[in-house]
Amino acid sequence: MIKSIFIRQLSSFSVKVFALSALMVSLLFAGSASAEMSIENNKILLGQDYSVFPNDTGSPALCRKKCAGDRRCQAWTYVRPYRADGVGECRLKRDVATGFKNGCCISGVKKKDYRAFDDDLGPKRGRLHKTAVDRCDKWADRAIQLQEQNVKNRCGYRGRGWHANGKRHFRRCMRMSPKARKAERVGQKNAITSCVEELNYGKRSQCEHYAKVAVLQNSTWAKTGCGPTEKGRWGNNYKKHYSWCLSAEKQAPVRAQKVRSNQLQQCFAYEGQKSGPCHEYAEGAIAHFRKNIAKGCDLHGPRWHNNYRRHVGWCRQVSPRQRFKEAKKRKLTLKTCRLFGKIGIQWR
Repeated sequence: MIKSIFIRQLSSFSVKVFALSALMVSLLFAGSASAEMSIENNKILLGQDYSVFPNDTGSPALCRKKCAGDRRCQAWTYVRPYRADGVGECRLKRDVATGFKNGCCISGVKKKDYRAFDDDLGPKRGRLHKTAVDRCDKWADRAIQLQEQNVKNRCGYRGRGWHANGKRHFRRCMRMSPKARKAERVGQKNAITSCVEELNYGKRSQCEHYAKVAVLQNSTWAKTGCGPTEKGRWGNNYKKHYSWCLSAEKQAPVRAQKVRSNQLQQCFAYEGQKSGPCHEYAEGAIAHFRKNIAKGCDLHGPRWHNNYRRHVGWCRQVSPRQRFKEAKKRKLTLKTCRLFGKIGIQWR
């Protein structure tokens, strides 16, 4: 009788201990499932943005909720609306960015949590520990970074290892052996490296062509004598053009080459264009030069020549007042030369 009572009490105590343990485990996993955050008022986090969207609720709660539900998000900033009838903004960040005090914003940082493990992990669930979670956290983060490089460089890789779902990467990591994880990661890195090298090779070829054309355009411009050129865009330094092309954005070399081409076309068009103030200036300058030769004045320098394009090119670079002063100075110099000739003094 006493033995049976003792057994019943012991079994009841075991059930209570088991229930208490189960409750503690469930609370542990429930607490890890909800992302805890430290929130600071009047603070802005700069940089590391991967998602920016409007928030018309007037509260940072939406930003916090979106960040808590996104595996990539490590921090967020809510930017208050500038006007009373304006709309705020949420900025989700892939990493904890540099923070500054500013009344414009409210920011939050997600505390590192060891997420609850899903039931579909099966028998491994009981053997998971902090080291495994840390390892697969880093695995998932790195997988997302590689996918971002895949998208940015337009490599086009697809498959179970190429996506931005951190939860799926984490689950796969927990099931994979160390050897399989290493092999997949090495393969992904090599794939991205090959893709970037191919892109760089294509860009190097394009920049070689760009630099050759730029030098040729500069040489053509110098022969036309259309006047001074814009610094930076023109020049005969092949290496300088090539280096600039490599560091410039994709469409910048195309735009620069097009600008030079348009300026050359305008320069060549002056040969057939016989109207306008610059045409009159060039014709007058050439007439003065011919009188200089006919009278034997021996005047020479940048204003004394018969290159029509150079006169027109200079005219386009200056104001009407400068153009008028230059023509007047040339006329006065030529008149002085003729006066000295009449009285028998040789002009120098």
